[in-house]
Amino acid sequence: MNKMDKPKPILISGSHRSGTTWVGKILAQHRKVFYYYEPFNINARSREIPIKYWYEYVTEEKDAKNSGKYSEYIGAYLSGNALFNLKDYISIKKYWLPLQHNLWQLNAPVKLLKDPLALFAAEWIFQTFQTKNIVLIRHPAAFALSIMEKNWLHDFNHFLAQDELMSQYLEKHRPELQQLTTSEDIIAHAILLWNIIHAYIYTLQQKYAPEWFFVTHEAISMSPLKKFEEIFAFADLDFTEKIKKTIQNTTQAKTTWTHQYRDTKVNVAKWKNKLQATEIERIKEGTREVWQYFYTEEDW
Repeated sequence: MNKMDKPKPILISGSHRSGTTWVGKILAQHRKVFYYYEPFNINARSREIPIKYWYEYVTEEKDAKNSGKYSEYIGAYLSGNALFNLKDYISIKKYWLPLQHNLWQLNAPVKLLKDPLALFAAEWIFQTFQTKNIVLIRHPAAFALSIMEKNWLHDFNHFLAQDELMSQYLEKHRPELQQLTTSEDIIAHAILLWNIIHAYIYTLQQKYAPEWFFVTHEAISMSPLKKFEEIFAFADLDFTEKIKKTIQNTTQAKTTWTHQYRDTKVNVAKWKNKLQATEIERIKEGTREVWQYFYTEEDW
């Protein structure tokens, strides 16, 4: 990047539970980066925002119909209006720690939005704000286990209420979406949600790779230094020795007084030990049509 060029903002999105927070916080170790937490998270805001649905689909046309409220909202983050987002961090204690870690970087030139919930707005954000988009993918069984451990049943009404998203991408899922709005079958929830998210990621990958950076959680976990070096190069950020040391320190199993770190290579296969064989087979068959875009039989 030419030193006279204005640095582009970064969007980290993709599947939730795929390491977006991990990647975001590693990038935020760079002195030029300021990290913003999930502007599309409807539960993490201290005021009224234009985002009304989980995984809200945003287009140029939708923004225009809403008097530019979406572009005004995201633009406030990317313009460096720190007080705009400071209220959100302070209003919810669990979001204070990430801010505290880089409060001194409020005026950093590179604004980073970490938000898997912005996936269905990622194309619009890219076109409107010329972001560098990084999209994370995760193995369906690992995703399902993570959802099961959190006991996160998804409210599929948030998809059904979005007519444009349904007509463009999700109409074939309507019967299952309607059925699961009243079901507590968490594996069924995980399968459908994984399929919806990753089928859309594949659509974006076909359209934007290599202009966007697509990477699996497993690839980063198995070769963190190599993959983060690629991510930093994509983001036009220098990959410093300090950052390398941070990656090495946080991808090996150990406990400090502030954090418990995981061995990322071991964590990749956690689902093989935690899920029952029947559950694995159900997830594998339920997601087969989509996982073949990203994984092979050997990954099972």
